[in-house]
Amino acid sequence: MTTWLREWLTGLIATAMVLSLLYALVPKGTMRVMIRFTGGLVLLLAVLRPLLRVNVEGLQLHYREYQKEVDQQITLYQEENQEQMAAIIEEELAAYISKKTETMGLACRVQVETELRDGVPMPCRVSLDIPYDVLLSRWITEETGIAEENQHWEVGR
Repeated sequence: MTTWLREWLTGLIATAMVLSLLYALVPKGTMRVMIRFTGGLVLLLAVLRPLLRVNVEGLQLHYREYQKEVDQQITLYQEENQEQMAAIIEEELAAYISKKTETMGLACRVQVETELRDGVPMPCRVSLDIPYDVLLSRWITEETGIAEENQHWEVGR
């Protein structure tokens, strides 16, 4: 990087010095105006020379690689986010159902499972370690949307 910068500055300074010498040698008049204009273009070219050396194909290749890495990282973050959301939903819903069982005079452990629906974790199954209770089953269906066939009850306690 510093070698490239040094070469660029050296070329720029050399161009400016040659143009200064040329301006001093050219007599006044129309010719001098033309030389100054042409010299200005040459100096501008010397300033912009690094841009002419840019490898556009290499930049596009690096952009594609960078974009691929960004997309992979976004996917990874989305998956981690979905897993965390699923864990929170399972934990909070299990606590909610447990509180309801306590108010009904039942004591049990509740385990909730989720599945992705349109990229969002939704409760799909519940397991309870108590025998089947009609009222609790209806309440679970109404409150959580977990169908009765996805409610697993302990047969005997």
